Amino acid sequence: MAEMAGATGRRAEAQRYGALRDRIGEAYAEEFVASDGTCGNGSQTSQVLSLFMDLVPHDRRDGAARVLADDIRRRDMRLSTGFLGTPYILDVLADAGRMDELSGLLLQTEFPSWGYMPSRGATTMWERWNGDTGDLSMNSYNHYAFGAIVGFFYRRLAGIAPAAPGFRRIAARPLWLPAIGRVSASYDSLVGTIATETDGDAEGLKRFALSIPANTVAEVELPSGEWRARDGAVQVGEDGPVRFELPAGDHEFRR
Repeated sequence: MAEMAGATGRRAEAQRYGALRDRIGEAYAEEFVASDGTCGNGSQTSQVLSLFMDLVPHDRRDGAARVLADDIRRRDMRLSTGFLGTPYILDVLADAGRMDELSGLLLQTEFPSWGYMPSRGATTMWERWNGDTGDLSMNSYNHYAFGAIVGFFYRRLAGIAPAAPGFRRIAARPLWLPAIGRVSASYDSLVGTIATETDGDAEGLKRFALSIPANTVAEVELPSGEWRARDGAVQVGEDGPVRFELPAGDHEFRR
């Protein structure tokens, strides 16, 4: 509501809703976020939603991410989320730097996991993690909810995300996971096809290629180091990620 009020020029309402959000966040943290970062009952979904919705105070965020990671490990790299927590769990882990747990979930094939479904012959996304048990006539075999993982593939692994409505600006920030490996993706956006390729090794991302449609700009962010473009230009970031803007066209960077 605060964002919509601001976008439509309602400054007083934007301030009022922003202040209300702050008060709600403080009350939530006082009631539900323990000093060690445990949120509510400490379930994966409790941790995920609290972190994703920015309801955990800054000094407890690392602890909250640790509680989530520890629970995933106790379950041998398995999920316990449902429709509410699943869409955000990978982003929360990525933002917290929990790459081992992130990769573990993605590569898991035992129940419950995304990989369990194709291991059982599935060619679509099920409504339930264990859709192959119980009364099969009551189960949907083409359901959106757990398929939210695909959004993470595009936004984070491939680096294809909107930085402005309609992809007029593209957020190209590929996340390299050595256990997952090379990623190639394309997306038919409103302004044209956006395509990327990533490659690397255990030491990190080594190549990023990006095809940008006409009338768009890509905001690129690559890991620190020296990156050489196809045209010979060099981008260097010593103390943090390398950030720059690219116009429409085909681009490639290597280090």
